[in-house]
Amino acid sequence: MEPILEQSYWKKRMDGAVLPHHAIFKCDALTWSMIEKSHRSILSRIIGSEDSVLDVGCGWGRLIDMLDGEWNGRYLGIDIAACFVDAARESYPDHRFIRGDVLNVIPELNEKRFDWAIAISMAPMICRNLGKQEWDKREDTILSIS
Repeated sequence: MEPILEQSYWKKRMDGAVLPHHAIFKCDALTWSMIEKSHRSILSRIIGSEDSVLDVGCGWGRLIDMLDGEWNGRYLGIDIAACFVDAARESYPDHRFIRGDVLNVIPELNEKRFDWAIAISMAPMICRNLGKQEWDKREDTILSIS
């Protein structure tokens, strides 16, 4: 099991990454390009230009670049890793990012509901390292605001 709730784990992964995505998912450039193409295709079909997006496990904010160029909705990124949130804030200063576990962050938000909650690759990582019950709690919390 990986210590995914520990800051030092993510800092070490980010510091050792040759490319940003290596901090989260190690694969060659072609595979990563196909993954991003697939994500862009899905997002362009479902997210409207004014839809609000909750990005859970936002990492460095890459989802913003995958949204349609006409998208101008409300965005909130949440990630447990301070190093990712810092990078996201630097790269996307016009968007909001919060560091923390969704179990704690979402109940404290004074936000309206979001049209979409996106948690790319979160379920398998949490199930593998913390157990399915931990994912179920987080999923219920995410669904409470979307």
